[in-house]
Amino acid sequence: MDYYRNTDYIPKENVLYKKITLKPQRLDTSIESTFAGYFTIYENRLFFADLYFSYVFEFDSSFKVVNQYAGKGKGPNEVTDFLYFIPGENDFCLLSSGNSLLYTFDYYGEKMNTVRIKWKGTIEIAKNLYNDPDPKDYRCYEPDFGIDGIVKNWDNEHIVYGITASWPKFNGYFNSEKYYMYSRILAVTSKKTGEITRILGRRSPIFLKYQNIPNFDHFAYEVTKKNIFLTFWPDEKIYVIDKRSDKVVSVFGKKGKNMNTLYRTTHSYETAEMQLQKDWEEYGYYHYLKIVGKKNLLFRGYKKGNLSKTDGLQIYKLDTGELIADLNVPKDFVFLGEFFNRYYGWIDKSNINEKDFFIYEIKLY
Repeated sequence: MDYYRNTDYIPKENVLYKKITLKPQRLDTSIESTFAGYFTIYENRLFFADLYFSYVFEFDSSFKVVNQYAGKGKGPNEVTDFLYFIPGENDFCLLSSGNSLLYTFDYYGEKMNTVRIKWKGTIEIAKNLYNDPDPKDYRCYEPDFGIDGIVKNWDNEHIVYGITASWPKFNGYFNSEKYYMYSRILAVTSKKTGEITRILGRRSPIFLKYQNIPNFDHFAYEVTKKNIFLTFWPDEKIYVIDKRSDKVVSVFGKKGKNMNTLYRTTHSYETAEMQLQKDWEEYGYYHYLKIVGKKNLLFRGYKKGNLSKTDGLQIYKLDTGELIADLNVPKDFVFLGEFFNRYYGWIDKSNINEKDFFIYEIKLY
């Protein structure tokens, strides 16, 4: 695959931390919330997105609520629903996966814009692509919604999100070589118009080595001003892509500890879907990235599989790609970031409630 040529590398390791401790920190529960949602840390700001009431809460350094945004309803500053909270420097977006509505708010809570992400063309175009898919045409794809962290802020005017394809002649389930060779992975979309302005990136070469593992055809990524840091679920490598040129700048990464990567292959959509949950429990995969720019660090979380009692957390130096820690963490633990000079994470439970409404202060030794 030309896109990833010359990406051979020697993994670097310089262990600085061998132990992690987690101290629970309870948050303000006086809020009107179902507590069903997820936490985000962005630029020293801590948020909780309530996916049932469609609120976004912001907390101060004492973990008290200081701002409450949006909410479910038809009011001028409310939304019908959302799945993704996408914080940016000057504003934030809420994205509904059900109807592709993208709402943009300022940090005073005013809704600035509402658009629908524009995807499909005419019936004639669809017929042509059905018979002769073009990997360069964004209309061959659909959002990979439902995957955590798959939507990010791209710049002040755009968001970006992962894309996939399910056309009979262009998909990751069967006859998949063309898909894994040439399909794009990210769509850049205007916050103002909802128009897709660009698609870029490629799937990892590992999918050509282990063809027909569609249940792991996902990735996690972080976006900086210049680069995209990208990890595919089954691939130990972390790729650094230049945003402007769409070229691979560098590669680093090392396989996590005690991961079961002997993936089961499938040859039909039906078989893959039937085995989805079992595959995600049985096999290991890398499922999130988080950059702490001030500390020049990148954190990568991974599942081990094999019914392991722990998950893994790796820490890399951004400038050298050195692995400085590979630690055991509780199942479903997610590193959030730095908030008032301390690291925090949380346990990503599907059914969080009031008594579980806390995050963990992290200390590394």
